[in-house]
Amino acid sequence: GTVALNGHTTIATGRNLHMTSTGSGTFQTGLGVVTLNGDTTVTGTKSFTSGTGVVSLNGDVTVATGRDLHMTGSGTGSFQTGTGPVTLNGDTTVAAGKNLHMTDYGFGTFKTGTGAITLNGDTTITGRKTFTNSFGNVQLNGDVAIAANKNFVMASGSGAFTSGAGAVTLKGYTTVANGKNPRVNSLGVRTFTRGTGAITLNGDKWHRHRLPQWN
Repeated sequence: GTVALNGHTTIATGRNLHMTSTGSGTFQTGLGVVTLNGDTTVTGTKSFTSGTGVVSLNGDVTVATGRDLHMTGSGTGSFQTGTGPVTLNGDTTVAAGKNLHMTDYGFGTFKTGTGAITLNGDTTITGRKTFTNSFGNVQLNGDVAIAANKNFVMASGSGAFTSGAGAVTLKGYTTVANGKNPRVNSLGVRTFTRGTGAITLNGDKWHRHRLPQWN
């Protein structure tokens, strides 16, 4: 039958309090603090479930190999780390409609590995920030527009500028630097067409086969 212990109960040093492991008996405390001074193990496939209060894990926490750390997918719970490094050793997926944000007033950097990077959405560099590549080629596969009152500048090196075979239109004043020449490729028939303004040739005039055709 039921055994009632109406006073404090002390188990002597070196003695145990055991419940038969094959039974279905339960163990329940009162509302006071429960202290487990020794290592505590939940055996087999049994689970450990807390109430809705805060759970504090004051030591390092290790999840065994092949085991997962899950938050209920239908909940609104958040996950927050401290200020130490966070290492994600496996593939990481952000669910549809969710964001990956860095605080915009901080100095944190973002660095990838050497694999390909795909930006599937429109990409904006805000404010006065710049986009700088290394020494590799930059390939722009779509039309490129430079905003009004902005410039396209090449550094003062030996880099060349080459257009395709389509028409090239220079809408502003065009200056050829001192000691440099405007040239028409001598192979094939090429014409130079001017507008209705005056043309001044300040140096000697020389032609190999014939003068340019003036319209």
